[in-house]
Amino acid sequence: MMKYFLWMLLWLSCAFAALQNKTILYDDATGVISRTGEWKKTIDVDPFPVCRSTFSSTPGATFSLKFKGTAVYFIAELDSMGGLYQAYIDGQADGSPIDNYINNIICGVTLYSKEGLSDADHTLTLALVGPSGPSASEIPPRIAVTRFLVTTTV
Repeated sequence: MMKYFLWMLLWLSCAFAALQNKTILYDDATGVISRTGEWKKTIDVDPFPVCRSTFSSTPGATFSLKFKGTAVYFIAELDSMGGLYQAYIDGQADGSPIDNYINNIICGVTLYSKEGLSDADHTLTLALVGPSGPSASEIPPRIAVTRFLVTTTV
């Protein structure tokens, strides 16, 4: 009987912990992503895009998400026009530039994540910093935005 009580107590504590966090999806429809540079939607340049995103080939183009939470995940596409971009959390560069070049197309890839943040207001900014891949001199690099996931406490 004590064994079942302990299992029930463990299950309840795990369930309670899971209820303390929630994940929020942000994309273009939410209207909270700010940008610098010229941006286009893939649907506007290709009537049947493989991946739906908003992208820019403007050198130095940025996009930012202001959020409250303990973790953030940037989800985008890898493709043959992908460039290098730098992630900034609260104005500070975070890690090496991110390379989103691949000689193919893959949608829905988590290209950047940051966990263990204080449960406070933060800003994630990504900036296009240069070309990548073997055709870098022929094709202007681009930075593409699909969506963000933010983990926050309830």
